[in-house]
Amino acid sequence: MKVGIIGAGYWGIRHVEKFVKLGEEVIVADLREEILKNCAERFGVRVTKDYRELLADPEVKAIVICVPNEYHYEIAKECLEAGKNILVEKPITTKIEDAEHLVRIAREKDLILATGHIYRFNNAIKKVKEILERDGLGEIYNYKVRWLDTVYENLPGYIETKKDIDVILDLAPHAFDILHYVTGKNIEEISAVGGDFYKSGRADIVSINCKIGKIPVNIELSWVSRPKRRELVITGRDKTLIVGCASQEIKIINKGGEEKKIKVEENDVILFQDRNFLRAIENKDESLNIASGKVGLQIVKDITQARSSLS
Repeated sequence: MKVGIIGAGYWGIRHVEKFVKLGEEVIVADLREEILKNCAERFGVRVTKDYRELLADPEVKAIVICVPNEYHYEIAKECLEAGKNILVEKPITTKIEDAEHLVRIAREKDLILATGHIYRFNNAIKKVKEILERDGLGEIYNYKVRWLDTVYENLPGYIETKKDIDVILDLAPHAFDILHYVTGKNIEEISAVGGDFYKSGRADIVSINCKIGKIPVNIELSWVSRPKRRELVITGRDKTLIVGCASQEIKIINKGGEEKKIKVEENDVILFQDRNFLRAIENKDESLNIASGKVGLQIVKDITQARSSLS
């Protein structure tokens, strides 16, 4: 299958690598000469400065959109209207009505619309879902997610390239989606507190409180905290589960404090995501689309509620 990548920066270059590894013919569109030169030399792919070349090519069946958040909606809409199946990096859009529109276009045109919620493809997160489904922790008392980083130190210039985002829009989509995925339930009563401690005008530390049914949920987000963490903690009546989401490590602690590691075979989540996207297209089967547009829409609703409540 011929696959187009629009935007080959931090995330886009990873998709280029994975689709090449999967044996697909890849065309990369980006405005930056150095990015195109790197892609052509490193992966031997075709490159262009004009993404509309991908839309005009009838052999391009799939397009991955990895541009800044503010451009997601317009480019995704254009791709869908051109009859292309698309995968849009998270969040799918920055506005609820725009996400709803993309879902509607995809449905009307019978196209696959996937979103970049990669933790649905993470073997550790899938294992957590299995444990919860078999009631492996007893009655659940609390869910806690800690998504912490020091982007100003680790990724200089990262925030400057993302004009209108705050730490909620940047980090909360993963936290919310992991909770949706492992519980299979909606998140309610979302409220947030935080502040712009490092740079004025953008919240960079935020605490979100919400509920899944009657169970309290705490989400801690930060651009300025050390060490970097991608952690899910689920406290149950019988056992507590601590999950290193990025490292794909799971530790379980029983009532007596005894700790035990659960074996997880680490997998390449972006490769698994891209393979799932292709599989859904090849089979023309939306039910195979694990991170669908509807998933992306729900996350936009969650982050919108969190941002609007921020105090």
